[in-house]
Amino acid sequence: MGDMPLKLVKQLCDQLKTKRTRSIVIEGSGEPFMHPGILDIISTIKASGFFLTILTNGTLLDQSIIQSLIETQVDVVKISLWANSVEGYIKSNPGVDPDNFRKVLDGLHLFASLKAKRKTNFPEVWIHNPINLYNFQSLCAMVDLAVKVKCNGLSYSPLVNFRGTLDHIALSEDEEVLARRYLLEAKRRLDLLSIQHNIDQVMLRYKMGEKVWDEIPCYIAWIHSRIRADGIVHPCCRCESELGNLYKSSFQECWDGTAMRTFRQQTLTKEGLIALNTNCDCRFCWHAPDNKRIHQIFKWLCR
Repeated sequence: MGDMPLKLVKQLCDQLKTKRTRSIVIEGSGEPFMHPGILDIISTIKASGFFLTILTNGTLLDQSIIQSLIETQVDVVKISLWANSVEGYIKSNPGVDPDNFRKVLDGLHLFASLKAKRKTNFPEVWIHNPINLYNFQSLCAMVDLAVKVKCNGLSYSPLVNFRGTLDHIALSEDEEVLARRYLLEAKRRLDLLSIQHNIDQVMLRYKMGEKVWDEIPCYIAWIHSRIRADGIVHPCCRCESELGNLYKSSFQECWDGTAMRTFRQQTLTKEGLIALNTNCDCRFCWHAPDNKRIHQIFKWLCR
């Protein structure tokens, strides 16, 4: 796919400001800090006034990068970590150098040290823990790790098992019940420690489950877009419907285009969402909390 060029990022920031966009998230299929121009991209986004969140695996967070993130006042850095121990890391990341676990912890400790030295709250540092077969019994232990490395927050997520590619580490129904219990215990501890978390949203995602389309419509294409490095615009990271390409059209043209308008209409009905299943994987939808909040208001306007 290649890397998104800085020129396109600058154009996109200018276009997004006209749409009153407030927040940008840097994430994707690859590691953001492998992009040769990532620090320039980050500076451009922050100089444009956006709230910026970066998702990373944390293995490349050295002193130079961390100092740059502090200086540019990145708002949130979320470090994806599937385990709280080397043993768990090896199980969850087969074939990956287990020394990467140490690198991630070193980066987290360095973040806390440099922020304290600079007397700054930027960026907030979160651990992000996707829940799977190998770590669901350690959800509370992740709280201990968050405390140890002085994180601002701890977020969890049901496993993104796109098209069943991760069935081998997905939870059974009984294991999911246990995971919910562990999450509630983790929430109790995090609240007592005044550490931020997203457990209420995660519990809602589990409650809606695999057939989220039975519960509420999808409003994601009204509030969010995913833009890939090759310029293709998708509604979200779990949907492969192509709604435009920034190398062929402006973001404004994509946002107001026929493909986007058709998608918005289709996702307002259960039948439309089911039909989209060939392109989308909505199970345990990441955006379910936002969709529910919007639906609580919008449903009255549609009566």
